[in-house]
Amino acid sequence: MGAERDSKGRYLPGQSGCPAHLKTGRPARNREQELLDTMRLLATPEVWTAITKKALEQALRGGSESGAARQWLAKYLLPVPTQSIEVRGTLAELLASVGAADAAKVEP
Repeated sequence: MGAERDSKGRYLPGQSGCPAHLKTGRPARNREQELLDTMRLLATPEVWTAITKKALEQALRGGSESGAARQWLAKYLLPVPTQSIEVRGTLAELLASVGAADAAKVEP
């Protein structure tokens, strides 16, 4: 049997319960850095220009690939939307409106 368990079915101390074939984890940082360095070396400005032109063509053409192309372009070209709220009145009024028990203790 795999990992040892107690009479209640719980894993014993020192037993993670994770199968050995799943314990590989994420790549080591130095390997990850090697891959990023390789990508940066190969993805020259000329290559990125070609990729961007292709994405624009796909986005304009429509069809099944246009959604992904539009999404990719929007990620880099459009600002991230912000959410804001407008609060009117004093802090004490706001707290009182939401039922805050200590609203009377807040200075206006």
